[in-house]
Formats: sequence, structure tokens, C-alpha cells
Amino acid sequence: MSASRGEERDRSRPVVLVTGCSDGGIGHAMARAFAAAGCAVVATARSRGSMRDLQSDPRFLLLELDVRSEESARAAVADALREHGRIDVLVNNAGVHLVAPLAEVPMDSFHQVFDTNVYGAMRMIQAVMPHMMETRKVLTQMHEWKYYKKYEESLRARTDVSQGPGSTPAEELAKKVVALALKNPPALFAYRQFTSILSMLYYAPLWFRDYYRLVMKC
Repeated sequence: MSASRGEERDRSRPVVLVTGCSDGGIGHAMARAFAAAGCAVVATARSRGSMRDLQSDPRFLLLELDVRSEESARAAVADALREHGRIDVLVNNAGVHLVAPLAEVPMDSFHQVFDTNVYGAMRMIQAVMPHMMETRKVLTQMHEWKYYKKYEESLRARTDVSQGPGSTPAEELAKKVVALALKNPPALFAYRQFTSILSMLYYAPLWFRDYYRLVMKC
């Protein structure tokens, strides 16, 4: 009886898949925070060795995942579903930085940034979307957003592109009652330590809109 209750309790825990969970990064910290909040966490990184401190913790399922590979993305989602039966929250945290004068950035570096930060997030969304559309789930875009005035040209290109993929599934999935949270505001709303506050003001109309839609569906 106690075993069945334990299994039922495990099934009731939210299942969170976080990308980019290498030790020392924000994904690693978020994975620990979700676990501390009682969630079953699927922590992913390109190498399990970068998540050694999580290996002995039963709250975590550790998977190798390279968001630059569609095959890797779909395999990770399949493994998570096989283990937990569902995914309630996807956190697209994996990303790389590129801060340099535009004229000096090699094209290969641009390709790497876009393939990871933009296309990588879209690969994960497409991999998990068929399952998430069955019930209300949450997709979060956690691209770290900082404003480097000196290199505004190269940063703005990344931001404008990553903003697009965020807004596209937001509009599509809103009709399916799938929540999408975005962290990166337009450059106009980024200013030093006030970025988070300005971001909240920017997205406030969308929050009210989504809340209204949810109420009308009830």
C-alpha cells in the first residue's frame, strides 16, 4: 500500500525538462531549484560528466542532449517520456554567448550561436510540442539577455531573431492552451539593472490577454 502511494505521489509531481544544466550555469541552478520545489527534473547537457554532482540524486534524470541535433532533441524527449510518462515544463536554457565587434566575428561563430540559441530552442519545442498539446503545459524561453552597448549591432541581430521564434509558437500554442514564457524583451526595454522590471511592463498586456483567454475557456 505504501509503495503504491509513493508511486502515486511520484506521478503527481510536475516533470520539468531543463536544457543546458552543466555545473556552474543558470540551468544547473534552475534544475536544483525545481527539484527543491518538489519537481521531477530531467536535467540535460551535452555531457553527463558536466552534471556529476547530480548523478547520485534520485530527483534527477540525467540525459545527454545537444540542442544543435534534431535527433538528439527527439531522443531526449522520448527518454524523458519513457521514464516519467509526461513532460509538464520545458525550459529552453541552453545557449552560447557571442559578444564581439560585428566586423571581426567569424561566420562560423554566428552559425554556432544561431544553431544553439535560436534553432536549438525551436528543435526542443517541436520535439515536445506533440505531447504538450495534449494537456496544458509550459514552454519557457530562457535566453540570457544582457545589453552590451558597445557591440549593439551583433547583439541586436541575435535578439531580433530569437524574439521571432518566441512569438511564433506563442501565438500558435495560445490557441492550444499551452503557456509560453519569454525572458528576452526588445532592446528598447533593456537598461542595466532595470531590465527585469521593464520586461515585466513590456509583457504585462500579454499576461492580461492570456489570463482573459483562460477565464473565457472556463
